[in-house]
Amino acid sequence: LILALAAGSPRRALSLIREDGGTLYRTLIAALDQPSHGNMAAVADKAADLKTGGPGRFMELLNGYLDRRVRGLGEPDAGHRPRQLPLATWAELWEKAARSSRDAEIYNLDVRHYVLDILESYSGAVRQRR
Repeated sequence: LILALAAGSPRRALSLIREDGGTLYRTLIAALDQPSHGNMAAVADKAADLKTGGPGRFMELLNGYLDRRVRGLGEPDAGHRPRQLPLATWAELWEKAARSSRDAEIYNLDVRHYVLDILESYSGAVRQRR
């Protein structure tokens, strides 16, 4: 999993290992598979923890996930089957995540709040498709 997430970068692989990026990725996937408040709060807690790479690591993993959705690629975790959403929806979620991350950094916003906002947007997109 770590090697796939690192995309061939030894430095990134070591950083993911040191910061337990695999656990953050699995927590993110759990929240995307079952977008409950508890799962989303667990991601927000890990994203706020600087020992796990903080918000930067969260955005890196989320951007990787969204990039794979837009490109129609599989996930590094072979057991995960991403939801089927229209390409436009994935692109909108990607743009919202980038905008939220940028705003959080510029205005020094609470990490937990912007992570929950991004995940709630995803959850709303999933509900609309049902």
